[in-house]
Amino acid sequence: MIMKKKFTIHEVSRKEISPGKGSMIWLLSDEKGIPRKVNAIADLDKDGVVNAIHAVYSRETPLVEALIYHFAGDELEIDFSAFNAKNRYEPRQPLRQYKEHSLIRQMRYVKVVLWGLIFFMVAAFLYVISLDFNGLWNMASLKHY
Repeated sequence: MIMKKKFTIHEVSRKEISPGKGSMIWLLSDEKGIPRKVNAIADLDKDGVVNAIHAVYSRETPLVEALIYHFAGDELEIDFSAFNAKNRYEPRQPLRQYKEHSLIRQMRYVKVVLWGLIFFMVAAFLYVISLDFNGLWNMASLKHY
């Protein structure tokens, strides 16, 4: 399956995190406008020049390998097809699935809270009714004396 994606680079940040290691972060959006943050670790020489770069998430390797040659404002198109086939990655849209999954989890939480409130209200109502009946029962029993 062909998987080509277009990206626009909005921001690039680079910093040395320790001697010989650097961090690179790209803020992107795809052709649908969905934002994405891509992280990589760079091996630096003694002058701070990048010798090698490694994607934090292996699935992003082709993207990172292309991003190192581009700057903020650039647009690029990446074909993930060969990489995905080689690594047996199935096509996916993680952001949409995550949002749907997150929404389902939130709805379950709302249901639990609502059922808890209903249970509490019914219990409180029954308690108040029992107090009223106890009071009436005590008053009725006093009239016989």
